[in-house]
Amino acid sequence: MDRRAVLSTVAVAFCGCLSDAPGPTGPRNPPDEPPNDPRTTPTSDPLSVTTFDFEETEDGALRVFGTVENAGEVERTARVRVRVTAKESRTERTTEVTVPAGEEARFEVVFQVRYGTFVKKGSIDVNLV
Repeated sequence: MDRRAVLSTVAVAFCGCLSDAPGPTGPRNPPDEPPNDPRTTPTSDPLSVTTFDFEETEDGALRVFGTVENAGEVERTARVRVRVTAKESRTERTTEVTVPAGEEARFEVVFQVRYGTFVKKGSIDVNLV
């Protein structure tokens, strides 16, 4: 058996396998923008709820309060939805707050839910709608 011939054959076969390695796939450039229908980049809402908390009112009800921030350049009105779950009941209230450009504004909502009932096993969900 010719050892050099076997090694040469193996080396050539191995190099042949490497030359068939896959190259890049897919388009080299992104597709063109559709005519008369330019693409728009989604903009994020400049309004956001930055903080919220809760407390007991003088008559024992639950009060949820917080702040909404406007990171935009114009005054905006935010609609804040507050959902409260206490025991097995779920209550939802909304309120509107006007927020000047680049500032924060406070909101508050009072529920007909007893604070003591809520504190035992309740939850709050606050978001903008």
